[in-house]
Amino acid sequence: MYCSPIWSPQTHDDCLKLEKIQKKFTKSRAGYGDLSCSERLIKANLKSLELHRIFANLIFYCKILYDLVDIDKANIFDFESNNSVTRSHGLKLRALKPKCNTTLFSYGYRVTKLWNCLSPNAVWAPTLSLFKKYLVDEDFSDALVLKFDTF
Repeated sequence: MYCSPIWSPQTHDDCLKLEKIQKKFTKSRAGYGDLSCSERLIKANLKSLELHRIFANLIFYCKILYDLVDIDKANIFDFESNNSVTRSHGLKLRALKPKCNTTLFSYGYRVTKLWNCLSPNAVWAPTLSLFKKYLVDEDFSDALVLKFDTF
């Protein structure tokens, strides 16, 4: 999971290959063999690797947004100019327009949509630790590509 905000699998096949490693490991543990993949993750108190990457991406985004890392925000995203606080959390971001297909899979482009779907509590959390706490309560089921008991 080291540097997952920088590198993230782009294809469904790549995601499956990574998840199969975790699936094989949890199945090999004593008392886990007869459980479904999602049951094994719950019993082992683990998140799927895909969900872990989503968390890591959003935490890094928060660090960038609040200047906790030395990265120029202007190179990654821009603020929406017509935000309505009553219809969103008021801190909607817009990914910079991609100039080539490679940019479509870049960090800023793939994480902006996730950020914009967060609840106001998470987005306006005053500290990083509180942001992480709120992140656990978010529903990312629509963002997950893989359904664990199907592979």
